[in-house]
Amino acid sequence: MVMDTDLALDILRLFDESHTQGWDLHGFFELLAGDDQEKRLAVLDTVDELAAAGFLCNRGSDFYTLTDKGMRAAVRGSFDVE
Repeated sequence: MVMDTDLALDILRLFDESHTQGWDLHGFFELLAGDDQEKRLAVLDTVDELAAAGFLCNRGSDFYTLTDKGMRAAVRGSFDVE
């Protein structure tokens, strides 16, 4: 995986820690990047990579849900194979 794994795990943990089924990009931006445009771009790229790798599911309108694969990675705190 080429993405920033710390940021990727932070994104996945948002679901687990908040017990929220879905997040939109704006929530990710506010909680993980603030007003920093470079960090916002990193969040956007990481969310895209997580979705492409099957850890997140894009539900449209910048709304994402966690897949079972994503939940396992969030709980483990790692992208290593089980």
